[in-house]
Amino acid sequence: NCITSAGRPNFPIYKALILLFFFLLEFSGCSASVNTHSYNCLQAIDGIDNVKTNGWAYTGKVPAWAIFELTEERTMNTLVIQSGQKRSNHRLIVFRVTLKVDEQWINLTDLKVKEDPTAQIGGDGTVTLASGIHVLQLKFNTVSNVQSIRLDVIKTDASNNNVMVNEIIPKLEHGAGRL
Repeated sequence: NCITSAGRPNFPIYKALILLFFFLLEFSGCSASVNTHSYNCLQAIDGIDNVKTNGWAYTGKVPAWAIFELTEERTMNTLVIQSGQKRSNHRLIVFRVTLKVDEQWINLTDLKVKEDPTAQIGGDGTVTLASGIHVLQLKFNTVSNVQSIRLDVIKTDASNNNVMVNEIIPKLEHGAGRL
């Protein structure tokens, strides 16, 4: 209910509705290799970013992928991926992000993981972390006209190799290189 019993606006609900509206403007939908029964990829783009049971999961069948469609083409050089929130596992270990530009999937160039400067980055952009990180910031050369974001998951830190991608957030930060 948006109005309290005292007739005043319920601001936490309004805040949640504003967040949901913002993320609906950002993304138009998603598809995935597998969506676990109650953990659809839509939950990774709904603006709810710190809830244990909200996010995309895929029953541990790897490799797994999810494609997040943007509502309009945009420019970005940073991607925040939150996984395993309020958990000690279900975080990304080996994964790859590609971007769809002009109907072609491209690799990220000059890719770095802000939270792990020693992360191994393969020639195809596959990232290997030494351990799971709840909030990853992937930094890369600026890419324009991005239509979609694809996340391929190869390995996680969960015993069943499942992941919980709580949120994926594209950003454009100033001072980065251009592609």
